[in-house]
Amino acid sequence: AWNQGMQCRECKLNVHKRCTRNVANDCGLDKKKLATVMADLNINTEPQKIASVPSEVD
Repeated sequence: AWNQGMQCRECKLNVHKRCTRNVANDCGLDKKKLATVMADLNINTEPQKIASVPSEVD
């Protein structure tokens, strides 16, 4: 078997090496409790739409 990825020591999440920068560093957090606290602080937890950015700049 080829070693294609990485595994978190805490939560055992498997991720491709090239995808590690896209994974949140939130191991050990209770996601429901975090969402409740963020809502209490009036922080929007809904995913945000990102506008496309041109690939070239003049």
